[in-house]
Amino acid sequence: HIGDYGKDLDCFSNQTELPFVTVLKKILKFKNIDRIRISSLEPAEFTPDLAELMGSSQVFCDHLHLPLQSGSDRILKLMNRQYSKAGYMQAIERANEIFKKPFLGCDVIPGFPGETDQDFKETIKFIEDCGLTALHVFPYSKRPNTAAAKMPAHLDQSIVKERAQILREISEKSLSKFYIEHIDSEMTVLWEGDKDSSGRILGKTTNYLNIASPEKSDLQKGMITRVKIKGLLGKQKLLGISI
Repeated sequence: HIGDYGKDLDCFSNQTELPFVTVLKKILKFKNIDRIRISSLEPAEFTPDLAELMGSSQVFCDHLHLPLQSGSDRILKLMNRQYSKAGYMQAIERANEIFKKPFLGCDVIPGFPGETDQDFKETIKFIEDCGLTALHVFPYSKRPNTAAAKMPAHLDQSIVKERAQILREISEKSLSKFYIEHIDSEMTVLWEGDKDSSGRILGKTTNYLNIASPEKSDLQKGMITRVKIKGLLGKQKLLGISI
């Protein structure tokens, strides 16, 4: 939980900004850092200070994963989440202010105890309103000794499974659209060294797109090059020609 980093350390006790932001500022002082990719953050942890810092330096990847869990405020309260839909949307708006076309991922838990059809419809609409790129869908399942396990109105597993499938289809459609929108654009790729079944070296853009090189490329692991995106090579892979 990187957003919580340092909250238990005395050296950060007298400051107003998140310790995580302080650490990132220190990292930025090092030379030869080409990319910083931040993993999962709680929505409230994507503060104005953090957004301002990320927007001020080109080394930060335009990719954020902000767990949502539900698009219903009623269900968020039942989950004891420390944010609302309004707070989550605020975080999304901050991301879109500092980045041109960020990859915005989230976690969603369909089928939480008490989730009605209306709650689920609210979740779908909110996901669409946020313009999220991809969803990690975790269908609710009862776990012993948890508060949720003791709650009333547990849903039949067939309903949970159905809702999870609907969300996965929404995610797949949104992610495919995101990939297609980048065809014919120029992007920077970090080549990671792995190769696909055709022998093409693979890499990632700053906004988390999977890119494959031409088959007879002399690119090597760790290289960063500028590419022209020529087309799709699959649902989640694009062909990038170095320029």
